[in-house]
Amino acid sequence: MRLAAAILDGWDPDAISANCLQSQKERMFVHETTGGEPNWAFRFRPDDSQRFVRNASAVGTKIKARYPFVEPTPFDR
Repeated sequence: MRLAAAILDGWDPDAISANCLQSQKERMFVHETTGGEPNWAFRFRPDDSQRFVRNASAVGTKIKARYPFVEPTPFDR
């Protein structure tokens, strides 16, 4: 119990959660209002959109980048 108290000393998890949720609501409002434009994803270099995966899964991007295209193998359980 002392460990939990030491970890939470100086932190208010409920306030942090409330602040995070409020920030998300505000950002979603701005995104919906502007239609997502302009796109604020930081680009250090002009070709960053080709070098990094943004707003997509890495697996899906790698599949599309294969040449020649090979249909992905289904996952076996």
